[in-house]
Amino acid sequence: MKLSKSFELGLAIILIVAQQPDNSAIPATKIANQLQSSVTYSQKLLRKLVIAGLIKATPGNNGGFILAKSPADITLADIVVALDGNISSYQPSGVVDAVSNSSNLVANQAFHTADLVWHQVLSQTSLASLLC
Repeated sequence: MKLSKSFELGLAIILIVAQQPDNSAIPATKIANQLQSSVTYSQKLLRKLVIAGLIKATPGNNGGFILAKSPADITLADIVVALDGNISSYQPSGVVDAVSNSSNLVANQAFHTADLVWHQVLSQTSLASLLC
């Protein structure tokens, strides 16, 4: 399983948002500065987290980003899907089919099972557990 380079930055972003006292809003500029990242890139990842329903954008002078759910209700799997989409570890191109169709079926099943186990493990790890 290989996650995008954006994933680690996105995980750091949601951790920063989760660490705000009393779930107070934090602006994108402050997040970007803390991570020494560009505001534009941080905003791109923040948008993905908003679309996934993990954080909310709050407008106004004291606006910024807050968690949309309790940290206990957000899992690593939720964050991976929000930032990288559903990941499949094996995406056959057809080369193995040219040699052996049954081998490709067995490989597909094995990798699909591995993907399910990987997702299950990530689903059992909450954002709250990362904040300890």
